[in-house]
Amino acid sequence: MENRVINQEKIKAKFAFSCVKDFIDNHTIDEHKKYRTYIRSMPTMILNNGIGATIAFLLSKSEKEEVHSKIGINIYDWLLKKHNRHFIELNDKEDKDKLKELTEQIISLSSSEYRAIEYEIISLISWFKRFVEGMIEEADENGEKEKE
Repeated sequence: MENRVINQEKIKAKFAFSCVKDFIDNHTIDEHKKYRTYIRSMPTMILNNGIGATIAFLLSKSEKEEVHSKIGINIYDWLLKKHNRHFIELNDKEDKDKLKELTEQIISLSSSEYRAIEYEIISLISWFKRFVEGMIEEADENGEKEKE
């Protein structure tokens, strides 16, 4: 049992690392800063508002900001994977439709399913947060890199 949990965490870590690396490789420095900020605030947002409200927020912002869209798509892609062991059934959609389907699925879950998905996504985002903090340097208002 413990081995399975460790393996699941390794799979999650690899997925998060590849998503963060892909974002860094394909976006501007300005977008990196926004991505870092949003990823770092997501666990708190989920705990304060719930996963349904957080995904709905990402959906509402996704039209204007690719950063929000990318985070939502990453969550969707994680839940779509065969190793996802939860109660949500997603179909492989085009990127523009993923957040809408994810929102619809999450708001229709039972309370226990909702909590399980919420826990899973917080766990996933925690990996994103670790990699974002290590791979994207924080900059101050003048654009100079800050030392933490």
